Amino acid sequence: MSNRAKNTEASAGRAAKPAAGPRGAAKKIAAAPAIAPKAAPGATLEQILAELAAVRAAVEKALPRPIPADAALDGTADAVRRILSELMEARLQSVLGRVVAIRGLCAPSGVGAPALSAIDQLIADLGGMRFDATRLDYADPLIHKVAGERHEAGAPDGVVLQTLQPGYRTAQGAVLAKAAVVVNRRD
Repeated sequence: MSNRAKNTEASAGRAAKPAAGPRGAAKKIAAAPAIAPKAAPGATLEQILAELAAVRAAVEKALPRPIPADAALDGTADAVRRILSELMEARLQSVLGRVVAIRGLCAPSGVGAPALSAIDQLIADLGGMRFDATRLDYADPLIHKVAGERHEAGAPDGVVLQTLQPGYRTAQGAVLAKAAVVVNRRD
């Protein structure tokens, strides 16, 4: 018997070492029934090929299916789009906040109506939404800034009597500037 035949017989009798692989594939292969070819020394080529096909089928069954490249790229592209969208939204909110602050400085200083109208249009173009306080709604500290108080008979305490300056928020609802309001205070 040749050395090659002895080595083949010796290796066929030993259990194969599990190779490291993705998602525990090595454990699956090791747990699978013995899949080494057991062809007799006088086996025909067809028998050996059939045994090799069975070994290949067992290995393919034990290994996990690879993730298609398109699916992996789609997931990565979605994550990048989401991150870019969040960054753009944060940047836009910062710019919009500055424009709203400029408008807040211009309004009481007596800047003309055309300038305020242009600033309001810029805010709208950037996605900012103007809101006014509704008369007799209770003042909400999240969206209203109390700029003054006065007494009005018949109105409940703490309700909005007048809006001095509008408030602004983003399309997602983040408040950029609170509406300046006058509230009722009972004496």
